[in-house]
Amino acid sequence: MVKTERTEIKGKTPISRTTIHGWSSFLFGLPFAAAGIFIVLISFDIIPTPDSKFNVPRYMVAMFGGLFLMAGLFLIIHGLASLKYKIKKDLINTTAWNNDYNWDPEKINDSSGSNLIKFFFSTIFIILFLLPFHIFRFKFLGGSKVSYFPKVLIALFDLFVLIAIGTYFYKLARYLKYRGSSLRFHQFPYFLGNNLDATFIMNKPIRGAKEIKTTLQCIEEKYEIRGSGDNRKSVVVSYRIYSDSKIIPNYSAENYGPLQIPIKFTLPDGEQYRTELSKRPPRYWELELKAETPGIDFIKTFLVPVY
Repeated sequence: MVKTERTEIKGKTPISRTTIHGWSSFLFGLPFAAAGIFIVLISFDIIPTPDSKFNVPRYMVAMFGGLFLMAGLFLIIHGLASLKYKIKKDLINTTAWNNDYNWDPEKINDSSGSNLIKFFFSTIFIILFLLPFHIFRFKFLGGSKVSYFPKVLIALFDLFVLIAIGTYFYKLARYLKYRGSSLRFHQFPYFLGNNLDATFIMNKPIRGAKEIKTTLQCIEEKYEIRGSGDNRKSVVVSYRIYSDSKIIPNYSAENYGPLQIPIKFTLPDGEQYRTELSKRPPRYWELELKAETPGIDFIKTFLVPVY
């Protein structure tokens, strides 16, 4: 079933993790990194500062300084990386798809393993980020009558961490159940107005699945201002601007061997659907395979080179 209306995709992790890039990200990160370095230096007395200036232990000051430093370094590194990619793209005069993404013309592997690693380190970063607040709360606000609000605030943060940890183990269980897979291209790249022919390959069977739903969709990310008043913020929003779904029926539950499932879709025509992965915010095509199974359902996604 083909759908062309623009629809927001809730809960999807965008390719654009931030709304600032290049020089904007680099310059925005400098004051955070400078403030973090300054705080760490005075906390270790490298910049001589009397103890009377500190209302909390020096190690607490160092931890909060480290938070500023990490945030600044993230923005600086992100900005430099995007600048490097832009310079490389401008200097190398190759075809659009080679400039756009580091494609393998033969196939693409699913990103479940790499995403699992990224999610793990993101969760660790959140835990480390909240650690100084926990130490401050239990050491200095434990018996205070005015400590109700920070207690509730930190409890909400802890709930978020627990959800992140639970999500990680769910993703880990799904990966261990299905392992890796790949999508083999029958041609490279695919062009708008033509057909997309590929083969989904996985060494493990999808046990318990009666049918598999395949969805080819074009996703466009946008930077938008959400909220009102003091709560206004710039966010990355993912929109589905085209999708086509097909059902592979009568999938054999007795198939315990490696899978090779042919995939075929007719691509629409129109400049508005062209892949632009290097652009920020990007536009890209994604193939998704889903199946209901006992326990954890099957799901795999792949980027597809459509130009």
